Amino acid sequence: MANREDLQRLQETGICPNGDLSNAHLIEIKLSSTNLSGSNLSGAYLSGSNLSGADLNSANLSDAKLSEVNLSNANLSNANLSGAKFWKSNLSNANLSGVDLSNADLSGANLSGANLRKANLERVNLRSACLMKADLSHANLERADLHKANLEGSVLRDANLDFATMKGVVRCNTVMPDGQRVFKDC
Repeated sequence: MANREDLQRLQETGICPNGDLSNAHLIEIKLSSTNLSGSNLSGAYLSGSNLSGADLNSANLSDAKLSEVNLSNANLSNANLSGAKFWKSNLSNANLSGVDLSNADLSGANLSGANLRKANLERVNLRSACLMKADLSHANLERADLHKANLEGSVLRDANLDFATMKGVVRCNTVMPDGQRVFKDC
């Protein structure tokens, strides 16, 4: 459970680096540009919240509920996002380099322009997600569900797509793992 002092510090100051906010109910709150780096938000409910530009570097958001959350331009590098639910969330231009998104659900999410270099996306659900101009270089997408995802202008150089579901994927001007540029679906 969330630490009361950390919750109070977040409410009073709008910052809480390295805090324990696990299982906290922070629904529809405004935390844009907030420093939550290194914080434990595992199992937290953040649905409908605004975290645009927030610093969540190395935070633990495993199994968090983040549906319809605005995380545009947020720094989530090296965060643990395994099992998190990001249904229809906005992660455009977010820094997700080195994150663990294994078994996460990003169906319908906007990841356009996101940096997903070296991210672990094993068994992630990206159904109908927008990944336009996203950088997925060296990412692990093994067994990922990319059904009807939009990869227009994305870079998948050296990414692992073993057993990934690619049915209905838009690959217009997409750089594939072997470096080949594909103009399918343009």
